[in-house]
Amino acid sequence: GNAIGLLNLTGTYCAAMKNSDNSRFNILSAIISFMTAISAEQYGGNSIGIITPYAAQTRLIRAMIQDYRSSAETEIACSTVHQFQGSERDVILFDAVESYPFSRVGWLMGKDIDSVSRLINVAVTRARGKLVVLANDLFWENRFKGTDHIFFKLLQYIKRSGNEVSVKEKALEAFMESLPVTKNIRLYKDPDEAIEALQKDVEGKCQLIEISVPDGMLENTGQERIMEVVQKAAANGAQVLCKAAGYDDLPEKWQAISVPSENAVFPLIVIDDKVAWYGLPVSRGMFRDGEYGFLTSCQTIFRMRGEHTLEMIKTLTDLEIQVVGGKRQSMQEKRQADSGRSSGYDNSGENRRKNAADETTGLGAFVQRMEVCPQCGCPMAVARSMKGKVFLRCTSSSCKEIAYLTPEIVNRYINENKVMCPVHHCGIKAGLSKYGVYVRCTQGHFLKPDEI
Repeated sequence: GNAIGLLNLTGTYCAAMKNSDNSRFNILSAIISFMTAISAEQYGGNSIGIITPYAAQTRLIRAMIQDYRSSAETEIACSTVHQFQGSERDVILFDAVESYPFSRVGWLMGKDIDSVSRLINVAVTRARGKLVVLANDLFWENRFKGTDHIFFKLLQYIKRSGNEVSVKEKALEAFMESLPVTKNIRLYKDPDEAIEALQKDVEGKCQLIEISVPDGMLENTGQERIMEVVQKAAANGAQVLCKAAGYDDLPEKWQAISVPSENAVFPLIVIDDKVAWYGLPVSRGMFRDGEYGFLTSCQTIFRMRGEHTLEMIKTLTDLEIQVVGGKRQSMQEKRQADSGRSSGYDNSGENRRKNAADETTGLGAFVQRMEVCPQCGCPMAVARSMKGKVFLRCTSSSCKEIAYLTPEIVNRYINENKVMCPVHHCGIKAGLSKYGVYVRCTQGHFLKPDEI
């Protein structure tokens, strides 16, 4: 009965991340956007569109639509805002994507106010009959309260109109429980029921279990049961790859199967590239914003299937890549290297970090050989912040010294090693912008400094 509404994802673990192209995506908001569109279609809508600011989120939702079409018909369309110009739908879902652990909004949603206003204007005017916005309102509140940012003002307007679904009085939880169950995506309200289904997924000839743990403070009962499932699968020959952003907080058994990694943003378990679980293992799910922390009050556990959806999730999240100090390494290769070490190998967290640094290649190895900390004299390492900026930091765990990565350092490495653009096979050169050091080839292709 309302023309405009808000699905406020504050209180859920709706984490956002960016892919190698710096395009942002949010797995939970993608699921809810897609399932809400399916719900609208099942209620009789035949003109429904999903709009997002970012290409990565569009690709993820399109993968879900493609897998859904393998067993059902749908006319749901998903595009970026720019791609949707000139088109209209009766119902538009606008998925804002932005959320923690980022400290600020992305370039598309946070650049100059005129550009953002044009983007939001295009998005909201694509809806002929109804507009539903999906956003983590708290994330926007903490960044734009008291400002004239157009999207923040839109959120405030919808909230004042009273048509908001949020965690208050468990309205958001009830809304998600009302979403349809499809062949490929299902919500599990009960964690125990979810773990029982997980156990069935790994029974039999399970070959590979990949786990991402963003928060080491795991829920006691659930993490013990999941560990039993994983250990049993490993005893039957399954390979287990687990990375954790909260490695130091993990229970001892979980540390034994995990490696520390800065890119473990989502609570994910993927089994044989056939089934993915979002929300397992269950943890406290805390987002941090400066001095404040926000716990997850609405747990969401989704089981997903579908060849295209799982492939897209693994690709976007770099699920098989470990990142330590900004240095990327295949977890498959790391596991093989570790298995070849002597039985006296120290598997502690500190040594895992040291081993990752020892195996650095490319620009990272060059920097560690050439640059020393001005405070303690230890080698400096290449690192990347959550904002994507590349910098240098001391490799000593007791020293917190950081420094700028300069174009001079990068160009020296490029010249001494005759590094070429991997796409056009032409020369590359580093420069400096207000966003930090960049690398560009003679044909205009940009590369990240820590990846050359």
